[in-house]
Amino acid sequence: MVFALLKYGLSKAYPAREEIPRTPDLKSHYDVVIIGGGGG
Repeated sequence: MVFALLKYGLSKAYPAREEIPRTPDLKSHYDVVIIGGGGG
């Protein structure tokens, strides 16, 4: 199982995931910057 997953991850033939949204372009400036917003 682990080797099959590793082989799949390193393969160049695996299908691209279209449901992942594109990262938006960064703005030149921001009003607020939040660092470390994760809980845990």
